[in-house]
Amino acid sequence: MGADKRIIMMKKEYLMFLLGACLAYGCTEDSVAVEDDNGPTVINAVFEDCPLCRTQMTQGNSPDTYKVFWEDSDMIHVNGIASEGIKINENTSRAAFSFGDRTIAPPFSCIYSAGNAPAFNGSTYTVNLPSVQNFAGDDLFDPAAAVMYGYSDRSKDITFRHMMSYLRITLSATEAKTAWIKVEGRNKEGLSGLFTASPADGSGMLGKTEGSRTEVTLDCSDAGAPAGTRMIVAIPAGNYPSGLKI
Repeated sequence: MGADKRIIMMKKEYLMFLLGACLAYGCTEDSVAVEDDNGPTVINAVFEDCPLCRTQMTQGNSPDTYKVFWEDSDMIHVNGIASEGIKINENTSRAAFSFGDRTIAPPFSCIYSAGNAPAFNGSTYTVNLPSVQNFAGDDLFDPAAAVMYGYSDRSKDITFRHMMSYLRITLSATEAKTAWIKVEGRNKEGLSGLFTASPADGSGMLGKTEGSRTEVTLDCSDAGAPAGTRMIVAIPAGNYPSGLKI
């Protein structure tokens, strides 16, 4: 999955961040006709187009958004089964995922987890968020940290929604380059490691487990990131009432 990230940011002297709201509360899908379940399954995946629930970073009353698109290397899991092929629509926000000769019975519980192959127990996935994310450039997040979900009772046209928020950090009051940044939840919220994801509940929330870690590091490599670089760290969508420690 790729991202087009032309985002305007207000300036601050030292460090600033905005948390993009990407929960799916209040989002509903239009009803669709029941489809024929015979033959190999093909899932038509599209990114949500809901201004109130897409991932956003805003400045005042002028919101700007990440444009997310499918790439040839992407795969999804449906009811625990990995896709084997992808055909991307011209606008790149839609893609058809195939599963060889398999016919997958509905309902369709879907996950996109770029960094790993998630386990599935019949209703819930277990996904592994990397404890170290790699700096990819100004306003770019590490695609290995992206997690999205989709669900449908019958239709093979399925909307995928974000389960991550994207934290922007800008260091401007230093002459030295930044080698790495560590983010921690002040209330020990889970930021990396193992989480559960239940597409059917529609919450868009990852569930913390005993395998969750309370910190995540952005590695800027040996070259480092110069002052003023807009660095992005992906963290689970949710509430952080006591804030984050950076």
